[in-house]
Amino acid sequence: MSGLPALIRTTKAAVLVVSAWTVFCILGVLAWQATTFAADGYWPSFQLSTAMAPRELGPAVYSMASVSPVSTEHDLLDELDGVPVMVLALVMLIAFYAWLVNLERRQDLAFKIQPARGVEGVRHHAR
Repeated sequence: MSGLPALIRTTKAAVLVVSAWTVFCILGVLAWQATTFAADGYWPSFQLSTAMAPRELGPAVYSMASVSPVSTEHDLLDELDGVPVMVLALVMLIAFYAWLVNLERRQDLAFKIQPARGVEGVRHHAR
């Protein structure tokens, strides 16, 4: 079990980095929304599908519209606003970090309470 404390420390560091990145993304989206509100007078929503849509790096190709019927089904990502989802993810990261801290404390306490191997055998022979 000697590798567990190192794993916990590494995971805590990763959670802190991901949490900081999540806060940075939330603040970036809110800044964009506030700038748009100041310039145009409306508060745009940031759908999660916008962030998750694949991007093409090449030049745009335009084509004629299709004559087939347009699909009316909506994807769940089209309906979700990105900021509340990111805040929920941040709350879950904070809860995970708190659980890791608790686990680390219990691990340290368990390590301090356990007697060293062979100690009881030494006492028995000393009698």
